[in-house]
Order: sequence, then structure tokens, then C-alpha cells
Amino acid sequence: MFEQWLEMEQFYFTDMWIFVTISCVLGIIFFASIAYIKKRIVQIIALVTIIFWLITGVFVYRGYEEHHEMIDLNSYINAANRTYEKKIFFDFPYSYSELSLYKQGYMKKYFEALPFYDEDQLSEEVEYKGSDGTYYYIEAKGDIYYTSQRILSFSDQVDEPQRLGVQYHLDDQQFETIGFINPSSVFLESYIIPQSLSDLEVSEEDKENAVYHSDQQIGRWLSP
Repeated sequence: MFEQWLEMEQFYFTDMWIFVTISCVLGIIFFASIAYIKKRIVQIIALVTIIFWLITGVFVYRGYEEHHEMIDLNSYINAANRTYEKKIFFDFPYSYSELSLYKQGYMKKYFEALPFYDEDQLSEEVEYKGSDGTYYYIEAKGDIYYTSQRILSFSDQVDEPQRLGVQYHLDDQQFETIGFINPSSVFLESYIIPQSLSDLEVSEEDKENAVYHSDQQIGRWLSP
């Protein structure tokens, strides 16, 4: 897939635009001299221009036919998964602040959309502190957080409270040579709590020490 990706980028960001640029230049020359169309040199220019337009059209059409699936994937590439932005003829590195900002964001969909990233399922035990009837309290890496039931569920299939998440790795390390980030951050998906703890009430002390489980990094895991 790496070679296919390189071919797509060569076509989409370089070769196609070389053809388009030459076509535009020939078009300008042709239309600037069209008043002298009876002259042989102008007729030659017109013929060359039309032929090159046809060649360009065929080249672009075939290129899109071959690479359109990978071309569409460019909409999922940003500072979360690549160190620079690919533009026509040039590469523009992201700034340190951009890379840091995207690294701290919940950018899971931008990794899962790219077929050269493999998904690793992760799980880690946490401590369930109980509920106050509205929120649910979790301790992870020494800190207590409270969250809604949006990302928490009870199950009789687990014996210990745990959080589940995913991390993405490149399936071909060659992609690192063209700026793709490996591995991704860890993205939290849910908490699963044993059904036997569903009636546990949180203590006032834990409730006072808890902070809201917002869109941030919770014990090195990014929260949705």
C-alpha cells in the first residue's frame, strides 16, 4: 500500500498539476493568437494545444479512476496523524503548537479511516467509586473523575471495573518516512463496571475530590 500511496501523491499533488499548468499556458497562447488563426504557426499552436488538452483530460481521468479511493482519504489527514500538510508541489510542516493541540484532541476517526493504521484494543483496570444518582465516579492513575452514563455501562461479564480504548499503529513503518505519526494516542471508548457494583454510592470525600470527566487526557487516555 505504501507504493500505491506514493503514486497517488505524485499524481494528485504534482503530475496532474504539471499537466494542468502546461494546458493553461498553451490555452493563453492559443487565445492570444486566435485572431491570426489563418497563419500556419497559429494553426500549429492550436493543434498542439487541443492535442495536449486531450492528453491532459485522459491523464487526469485515468489518474482519478486509479487513485480516487486514496485521494478521498486526504480529507482525514491532519496534524493528528501527520507531521506536515501535503499541498500542490510543496509540503508544509505543521507547527509544534498545531501538533500538540491535535495530539491532545480526540482524533480517533482520523486514524480509523486510514487503511494503513491497525487498531489495537486496550483495557486497563480502574477503581469504581460509586454514583450519586446523577454522575458516576471513577479513579484512574490516582485521580478521581465523574462522568455521565454516556461512556459507562454495567455488565455481569466483567469481574473488575475497567476502561476500554484503542490505539493505532502503522502496518507499514515506511509511512513514518513521509511524516505519518506512529503510534497514535490512546482513545478511551468506554468504562465497564461489574453489575454487582451498580448500587454502590460514592462517598462525600470522593465526591468533593472529583473533577469533571471532560474532553481531556485522563491518565494518558484521551476522553471522547
